[in-house]
Amino acid sequence: MTYDNFLNLLKPFGQHANPSVQRPVLMVLDNHASHCSKSSIIFCRENQITLLSFLPLCSHEMQPLDNSMYGPFQSCFGDVVQGFC
Repeated sequence: MTYDNFLNLLKPFGQHANPSVQRPVLMVLDNHASHCSKSSIIFCRENQITLLSFLPLCSHEMQPLDNSMYGPFQSCFGDVVQGFC
């Protein structure tokens, strides 16, 4: 993702979400550098979109099932698929 790609994603998101002063929108993001461009921040500020970026390496806190259930399942499933092929 690049700065321009993220801004191009924000524009239709803003149209779909239709934020306003009475109904602001919160967009939750990972900590990717492309989310921090000046143009994206200005666009969000002008369109009542609040960006919330989580710290890197906190997925174990934010997505506990990913580590305890889905991650091991994905690993086992990959092994089964490899054994089948």
